[in-house]
Amino acid sequence: MTSSTEATSETSEAEHHPWRRLLAVLGNITALTALLFYFGWRRSEAQADALGLSQSILGQGTQDYLLRSINTLLPAILGIALTGLLWLWADPRITARLYAWSAKTQRRWLLALSLGWIALPAAAFAIGILIPTPATVFFPLSIGTGFLFTAYSAGLRRRLADHHERTWADDVFHVCIAVIVCLTLFWAAANYAQILGKHLAAAVNDNPSQLVPVVVFSEKQLYLTAPGVGVTELPQTSGEPTYRYDGLRLLQHVGDRYFLISDGWSQSVGEMIELKDEDSVRLQFSRLHR
Repeated sequence: MTSSTEATSETSEAEHHPWRRLLAVLGNITALTALLFYFGWRRSEAQADALGLSQSILGQGTQDYLLRSINTLLPAILGIALTGLLWLWADPRITARLYAWSAKTQRRWLLALSLGWIALPAAAFAIGILIPTPATVFFPLSIGTGFLFTAYSAGLRRRLADHHERTWADDVFHVCIAVIVCLTLFWAAANYAQILGKHLAAAVNDNPSQLVPVVVFSEKQLYLTAPGVGVTELPQTSGEPTYRYDGLRLLQHVGDRYFLISDGWSQSVGEMIELKDEDSVRLQFSRLHR
């Protein structure tokens, strides 16, 4: 009877096991999508703010934010992977060296590692006085790395003491470290997204000519008066546009709307123009001459 009950229990668990995996995967996808959306939004907001615009008027959707967040998260994912490989390579070598040292030297090095959560942020803060922009990314990373060093030193102490039994306190400690590391990674990635958005905006403010040139043809007068925009009234021909606008650049395309700036755009002077994709207006794009 007991064996039959155990078999039924194992069968039931096996049946539910794929569903648990599926739920775990869906949960991870949801969390990743939320992160991508946030980082894309943060980058777009910083860029719009640096251009002197409101991010809300650009009307970007979820897909736009997701696409704009990829180049923000790729460096973070690559950095985590490389750090993990480096740790796998260094861990056995560090352990072997510790066993070869005296007890006094071991204590000194373990103490230095355990104080990483103080030493690394302090060093990053000092460097930030000289180079403040990169420090907004390095400072949160230094906090997470410092706590990882602290956790690593605790693990090395257990190895040297031949104490491998884990208690509930060890589990709580590792969970807290994991939460801190995740939060600092999120903090650093958000700051990097903001820096990237400001950098993109600065490139536009300094040199609008790097954007794709646009010529607008319209059947009616659009009254585009941005600095640097020229209008030409074309000969009247049935079914052909009668107005041509030059001196425009494509800032962004979202859905059926085109957001344009003029060649006279600068950080202090400039207007953004929004045009909808409709029959009465035709946009002609030109190649960039580099």
